[in-house]
Amino acid sequence: MMELGQHPNPKQNFVFIICKGDDHIENDPYCQQLRNSGYQFVYQVPVLSFKFVNISSLAVKMSQVDSYCGLIFTSTRAVIACQQACSIDENLINVIRSKLIFPVGPKTLKSVKDSFHLDHCIGETNIDSIGSSELLARKIIDSRHLLINLSCQPLLLMPCSSIARETIPTTLEENGINVETIHCYETGPNDNLPQQLTSLISSEGERQIFLIIFSPSGVDSVTSALSSLSLDWQQFKFIAIGKTTAQALKDLDLSVFCVSEKPNPTSLTEAINKALESPMV
Repeated sequence: MMELGQHPNPKQNFVFIICKGDDHIENDPYCQQLRNSGYQFVYQVPVLSFKFVNISSLAVKMSQVDSYCGLIFTSTRAVIACQQACSIDENLINVIRSKLIFPVGPKTLKSVKDSFHLDHCIGETNIDSIGSSELLARKIIDSRHLLINLSCQPLLLMPCSSIARETIPTTLEENGINVETIHCYETGPNDNLPQQLTSLISSEGERQIFLIIFSPSGVDSVTSALSSLSLDWQQFKFIAIGKTTAQALKDLDLSVFCVSEKPNPTSLTEAINKALESPMV
């Protein structure tokens, strides 16, 4: 069993650092869920930076209404990029509303619906279970009959990061569904991450530190920051949101403490509680 120190409440011996996004979120739901579950030392640090690019090209492509039948959104950043395209051509909002929309996860779904005033998106009845690229690709494949029945070309547009993985395009094209990716934002590391991690780590004494990482790009940013600090990685335990992030950690020969199968606070907390209860901890 893990050495839990002298604190009467074992949960007070753990520190969780939520590594996601590009800014600090007030009342972050992941932080709140963990704190409500008895974990007092929960922090968040932004690990990425974003820059929007090719918005004019995106607007032109979206305006070619007969050349595609739907859009794939794998992040809220992609939604914002399309919003910016709509600021160039206001008619694009109606174009988007006429297309099939495939979002990944509840956060992206909400962003799409709020941004473009949509009442419904494909698959939203079980959107909580579509929390990864692999699951979204499977949902689209299961919905391929919708693409065939439309008058426009059976092509899906996928606005995405310049470092987006090819999971969705490859899987869909292997199943006869054409995808065109458009790089509309660049993803990079948060330059202040090393200093922010140093501040948190140095203040926590002997407590076990868990790093919760949400994406492969987050893995790159966090591990780069740790390398620059010359820290012993063995003092950290890594928690992944989704299998793709877990695989990115494993590709670096890092042990994954647990995996949250769904991108939501409840799933994360349940995964952590289950892992901590394991006799192997």
